[in-house]
Amino acid sequence: MNQYKKEIAKGHIGLIWLSGKEAGIYALTEIITDPELMEDTAAEKKYWTDSEDKDKEGSKLKVKIRILKYMLNRPLTKEIIRNKNGLENLSILKQSRGTNFNVTSSEWNILKELIEK
Repeated sequence: MNQYKKEIAKGHIGLIWLSGKEAGIYALTEIITDPELMEDTAAEKKYWTDSEDKDKEGSKLKVKIRILKYMLNRPLTKEIIRNKNGLENLSILKQSRGTNFNVTSSEWNILKELIEK
């Protein structure tokens, strides 16, 4: 959690975004802890493949989440999101590099409706 650490709290909703060719929202989550310093688990460490990753070891500010809805087979793709009125300024569409992104209340209402369909 590098951005919005003071705004994210236990009980909030999170969206998991997969980047790349088929970018989009692939899961709906609930934040189940407040941000706290946590070590990477062995399962997480296997994804650090770059030679510079050794610099990333140690405790990091994180939250634990619970998946509320898997959307692996029917993601809310970047193309759908980009073409929906009211989502054209979604922060992840403007600046895709980062770890977490803010979603406004009005954007969340639109996304929630799309996710529920």
